[in-house]
Amino acid sequence: MSEFLEYYIVELECPKCGSATPKNIAWVRTHGHYACAGCGETVSVASEDLTRRIGRLEEIARRMGL
Repeated sequence: MSEFLEYYIVELECPKCGSATPKNIAWVRTHGHYACAGCGETVSVASEDLTRRIGRLEEIARRMGL
């Protein structure tokens, strides 16, 4: 993966309250959970949607030669 993508920010949405928590991809790859700033709920970052979104970003970076 392109190093610059590691710093790309994704919004992680809490399934309980809907609050968005911004995290970069490098953080997401190294953490399994986070505490929602909105409600304090422990939220898993592993999801098919997030994995799919990161995969699309990687493909775009490859096409751009990054």
